[in-house]
Amino acid sequence: MERKGLFGSPILPHLARLDKGSTQHTHRGTAKIQLNQETVPSLLLKNVAEAKDCVVRDYGSTSIVCVCNATYCDILDPISEESITSGSFIHYSSTQSGKRLQPNKGVFSNNVIPGTSIANMKQITYFGEGGAQLLFLRIPMGASDFSLRPYTYDDIEGDVTLEHFALIDNDYDYKIPILNRATEIRGQELKLFTSPWSAPWWMKINGTTGISHLAEEYYQVWADYFVKYFDAYAQQGISFWGYSPQNEPIQGSDHAAKIISMGWTKESQTPWIADYLGPTMEKGGYGDLKMMILDDNRSRLPGWAETVFANAVAKSYVAGTAVHWYTDEGIRPSVLTQTQELDPNKFIFYTEACQS
Repeated sequence: MERKGLFGSPILPHLARLDKGSTQHTHRGTAKIQLNQETVPSLLLKNVAEAKDCVVRDYGSTSIVCVCNATYCDILDPISEESITSGSFIHYSSTQSGKRLQPNKGVFSNNVIPGTSIANMKQITYFGEGGAQLLFLRIPMGASDFSLRPYTYDDIEGDVTLEHFALIDNDYDYKIPILNRATEIRGQELKLFTSPWSAPWWMKINGTTGISHLAEEYYQVWADYFVKYFDAYAQQGISFWGYSPQNEPIQGSDHAAKIISMGWTKESQTPWIADYLGPTMEKGGYGDLKMMILDDNRSRLPGWAETVFANAVAKSYVAGTAVHWYTDEGIRPSVLTQTQELDPNKFIFYTEACQS
């Protein structure tokens, strides 16, 4: 199964940006020490290579960006299994001044720092001063392909009024506390956006995986589901910046998916946005959220945007196009330029990238 991460960036395609501080990434081997939530091992680090040269572009902000071109991009060299065994790890650092993915090899020691939570340290690294200070964060609307099981917020068959819609323990025990803590560490409201991997199974033709589509009789119910979701999080004091109608709509449409998914074609999704989702979100008080179409690989551009934008009503609800990186090496970047030229007022936002 293709494993994917939850990644958002406020930048234009192919620009890697750090707004403040530095960001850090680690590949770990098997550390022969006992770890728990109350102790953190001390680390021994040494530099093993220079950071890649950055092709600098300055937009006059508090940091620079590194342009991805034919000779440079923010990618990692292959990592051998031997380099991350026996308690060793490779730690990558990027800086505000322009260093990108500088590798340092380290070894976990047997000394621990008492009273420090590993989870809290990770959040400080992601959101805190001196760390990446991430601002945009993507939250799955229900289960994703990282989830231990498929679920939605209303798995009661035939509940067309969504009477049984409810957040679950994953939200109350994990997502909401983490979001609250991240906001506290960041010192400002995070810009959250969400994407559904699937509607409830009973709304779909052919269930959760494989080839599956939303049944037309549930077009309005599925739009209502979005409002229910934003209402439920609002009741917990959490608001959103944006959303996409569907994560990777070609999964379950063009091919049988092995992950939880729901397929759409650009021809089927466009009228649903125009006639159901857009109006329902406005009526529900969420018309100001940024709707991003596609949320899939750029191999579907500019065609997906062309179809949606050809429908004036659908286009009026759309703020931008969301893109994943999984076919970037084989698809020319000019498709992004072509998409931008369809309407320069619509942004392009890379919303997912992961490598396992």
